[in-house]
Amino acid sequence: MLNPNKLRLKYFLIPFISLMIIFFFLTFIATTNSIKRSTNDFEAEASRIAIAYSNVLAKSNEAYTTITKLLDDKLAISPGHQPRD
Repeated sequence: MLNPNKLRLKYFLIPFISLMIIFFFLTFIATTNSIKRSTNDFEAEASRIAIAYSNVLAKSNEAYTTITKLLDDKLAISPGHQPRD
């Protein structure tokens, strides 16, 4: 004859273990997807920052060239100035 306590334990353990496996599997999938999404967001933000930084460098180089030319022109028209070669 079967022991009723063992029978109850069997009916409890099988669903419990099944639910635990499903829970851990779903948690793993959710965590993996969250990490992938965060990584993609970080890469996109880094790309945007790099483009912005590149634009700032280009504009600062352009500004430096313009200011240097304006100062050279101002020096060229000042009295007693010898032009640079």
